[in-house]
Amino acid sequence: MVIQAAIGFSIGLLSLHYWPYVLADQDVLIITLLGGGVALFLRYYLCHYALANVLIWLLAGGSFVYISTNNYINTVIQIPPMGANITIVGIVDSIQNVNIPSDNFDFIIKKWKVPSETSIREMKVRIYWNEANTLKQGELLTLQVVLRRPYGRVNQAGYDAEKWYVGHGFHGRGNLVEILPVTAPPTTSGFLHQQGSISVRQLLFDTVVDQVIALPRHGLLLALSFGVKDALTADDWLWLRDSGLAHLMAISGLHIGLAVGLGWWVGLRLRGILPEVTYFTWLPMWIGLLLALCYAWLAGFSVPTQRALLMASLVMLFIRYLVVSPAWFILLLTFALCLAIDPLASYTMGFWFSFFAVFVLLVLRSSQQSVPQKNSANQQQEDDSNVASGVGIDPLPSANRRISLFASMVITTFSLMYQRSKQLLFLQLYLLILMLPLQWSFFGGFSALAPAINFIVLPLVSLLTVPLIFAALLVIKIPSLAAIFWQLADWSLWPVAWLGQLSVGAWLEFSLLWLPVVVLIALFVVGLRLLPFHHFPALYTSIVVGFCCWQWQLYAPTIQNLAYTRMGQTIENSAGKSLGASIDRRWHIEMLDVGHGLSVLITRNGRAVLYDTGNRWRQGSIAASVVEPVLKYKGIYTLDGLILSHADSDHAGGASYLSARYAPSWKRSSDYRLGYLPCIKGETWEWQSLTFTVIWPPKRVKRAANPHSCVITISDKLLASREGHQETEVLLTGDIDAISELLIAREQPKLSPDVFFVPHHGSRTSSSVTWLNRMTPKLALVSVSRYNPWQLPAISVKERYQVRGIPWLSTAESGQVSVVIQDGDIQYKEARTSYQQTWYRDVFSAL
Repeated sequence: MVIQAAIGFSIGLLSLHYWPYVLADQDVLIITLLGGGVALFLRYYLCHYALANVLIWLLAGGSFVYISTNNYINTVIQIPPMGANITIVGIVDSIQNVNIPSDNFDFIIKKWKVPSETSIREMKVRIYWNEANTLKQGELLTLQVVLRRPYGRVNQAGYDAEKWYVGHGFHGRGNLVEILPVTAPPTTSGFLHQQGSISVRQLLFDTVVDQVIALPRHGLLLALSFGVKDALTADDWLWLRDSGLAHLMAISGLHIGLAVGLGWWVGLRLRGILPEVTYFTWLPMWIGLLLALCYAWLAGFSVPTQRALLMASLVMLFIRYLVVSPAWFILLLTFALCLAIDPLASYTMGFWFSFFAVFVLLVLRSSQQSVPQKNSANQQQEDDSNVASGVGIDPLPSANRRISLFASMVITTFSLMYQRSKQLLFLQLYLLILMLPLQWSFFGGFSALAPAINFIVLPLVSLLTVPLIFAALLVIKIPSLAAIFWQLADWSLWPVAWLGQLSVGAWLEFSLLWLPVVVLIALFVVGLRLLPFHHFPALYTSIVVGFCCWQWQLYAPTIQNLAYTRMGQTIENSAGKSLGASIDRRWHIEMLDVGHGLSVLITRNGRAVLYDTGNRWRQGSIAASVVEPVLKYKGIYTLDGLILSHADSDHAGGASYLSARYAPSWKRSSDYRLGYLPCIKGETWEWQSLTFTVIWPPKRVKRAANPHSCVITISDKLLASREGHQETEVLLTGDIDAISELLIAREQPKLSPDVFFVPHHGSRTSSSVTWLNRMTPKLALVSVSRYNPWQLPAISVKERYQVRGIPWLSTAESGQVSVVIQDGDIQYKEARTSYQQTWYRDVFSAL
C-alpha cells in the first residue's frame, strides 16, 4: 500500500512538468471527481486494488502540486508584469565571500512599501548589485529596487533562467537602486542569528575564509565544507568538468553518507568507553545523524543534501525500530517525500542527478545479487574431503609453516585488494555509462577519463580530505590547531587538482540529437546485467534492429544531405558555390533570443552561417551561453561563415570567441578587421544554393557604427528556378537608421523581402514610413530585451507594422523564433509557445 501510494503521489507531483498552463479550480475539481470515480470502479468492480490505489494517490499528488503551484504563482503575480520601483524590507539569504567580487545576492522580502499595499506574501528574490560581496547572510535591510518577475531568455538549448528560478523557489529578480536606513530594529531568530542579524553560518564561513584564504586550493576547501563555489576560478571549473569531478563540489549524498559513517564510527568508540546503559545503545546512530544534519546545514540544505539527509534518517529509523525494508522502497519513499516537501525542486538539475545516481547504484547492486553464488554447503563438503584425504595439510616444519602462512596472508590480502579495486573501477565505468543520458541531456557531453580519475580521487577525498575538514571545523575556535587540519586538507587535494589539470581536454561533446542512442546504450547495459544476452538473443536483436530503423527514418534525409554537400565542399570553399541540386529544399532562419542584441543563424543541409553574435560581459558572452549551445544542439561544430553587421558589442561581442571555437571558413564585416572580407554594397556570393547580396553600406570604415551596418538580402532564387516555385527573400538590417533606410529605398526601389528583420531593435530612429511603404513583408522579426532601459521597441514603430497587417514577432514575447522556408512557403515556431511551452512561461512574460 505504501509503495503504491509513493508511486502514485510521485507521478501526480511530476505531472507538473507537462502542464502547458495552470488549470482553473473547477477543471481540477472535475478531473479529481472523474478520476476518483474511475478508481472506485477499478477497485470494487474490477478488483484491481493496486491500480486503484495508484490512481487515487496520483490524484492526491496532482491536487497537492496544483495547490503548491497556485501558491507560487499568487506570490509571483504580486510583482507588476512590467516591474516596479519599490522599497522592500527583508533579510539577506545567501552566503557572501567578501574576498570574491559578486554581482548578486538572495533576499527574502518580508514587506514592501507602496501606496496601495503594505502587506504581502513573503517572497524570495535575487537582487543584482555590483557590491553584493559586502553584505552578510541574515542582515536586515531596507532596499530601493527595480523589482521584476523572474523573466529570462528562451532558446532551443542553453541555460534556461526561468526554469532555474522556478526550481530554486525564486519569485522575482531585481536591480538595487539604493540601500536605505533600517527603520525597524534587527530581530533574532533562535540560534541562527546573533550579533545583530548576521547568521551563524555566515560568521562561521567568514572565520573559515580567514583561515584558508592563503592556501592554494582554498576554493575547493570552501566548496567541500560549505557548498559555496564562488572562489573557484574558470580554470578550476574547466578541469573539474574535464575530469568528471564536478560532482564533488556539490555537497550531496556522498558527503552526507561520509558524515553519517564518520559519526557512526565516533559513536561506536564513545559507546565503548561509556557505561553500559540502555540509552547509549543507539549513540552511534544519533551522532551520525547529528553530524549529517550539521553538514547539511553548512551546505544550506540544498536539494541533494535534503535527499541524502532524508534517506539517512529513514534508514536509521528503520534500524531503530527493526523494520526490514528493501533499498528500493527507501529510495522511492525518499523521492516522494522530497517532492512533497518542495514540488518545484524537480526543476533543478541536482534533484535528478542525486536520485538517479542512487538508482544506478541500486541497479548494479541488484544485478550482482542476481548472479548465482557457489553453494556454501558444497564448498564446505569439498573442504572436508580435502582434509580427510590429506590435501591442504602443511607437512613443513613450524618455522617454514609460519613463513608459508605469512606469504599466504600477503597473497590473500593483495588478491582481495585487487578484487575490490576491480569492483570499484567497474562500478565507476557502469556509473559513467548509466549516468550518461542524464549528463548528456544537461551538459551535452561527458568526460572520457571520469571512471579512472574518480576511482583514484573518491577514496582519497572520502577517507582523508572530508575527515580533515570536519576536524578543522570542530576546532575552528582554536586557530593554530585548525590551521594544521586545513593545511593537511589542502595538501590532500594536491593530487586531485594535479590529476584534474592533466585531464583537461578529455571532455567529449556531442549533439543532443544523439541522445536516443545514448539512452539505448544505457538500457542495454542495464539489460545485460539483469537479463544475460545468451538467454534473450532475439529480444536484444529485435530492439537494435527496430531502433536502427526508427533512427534511419528520422535522420536519413539529413545524412544524405550531409554526404552530398561534403562532395562539393572543396569547390564551394574555393569558389563560394554549391554543387547541383539538394535533396532537402528547406532552409532555416533562427532569430536567437539574446536579450538586447542580435544573433541570426542561417542553416541548410547541416551547415551554418551566423549573422552577428550577441553581446559580451566581464565573465561571459551570449556566444558562449546561447549561440554555442544551440549550435551543439543542432550538431554543428564548425561555421561556414560569420558576418558582423557592425562593431557594437551587442552585435559583435562574441566574434573572437566563435572565431576561436568554430573556425569560420570565411568572415565578413563592414569595417576593417584582420581576417575579414568586406561586407559592402555590391558584394555577392552563393552558399548552399542561397544567394547573399549586400546592399549597404557603400564602403568600409575604420569602425562600423549603426548607420554602417551590413544590410544583406538572402534569396533562394537558385532553388526557385530549379524547382519551379516562388522565390523567397530575407532581409537582414542590423542597426541602420532612417537616413540609411531612405538611401537604400532610393537605390533599391523594388526591394520587398518576405521575411524582414526590424532595424535597430524597433527604435524611433529607424523603420521610417517611407521605407515601410515600399515593402510588403509576410513576417517582421525584432530582437529585443523585455526590460531594456530604452523602452524598445517603440510603441509607435510597432504600430506602423501592425497597421500594415505585417505579423510582428519579438524575442521578448516569443523567445527564439525559428523560420522554415521551403518552396515559397514560410512557417515559423516560437520557443515560448512551441517546444519550450510550460505553465510558468505565461506567468513570467505576461504584459
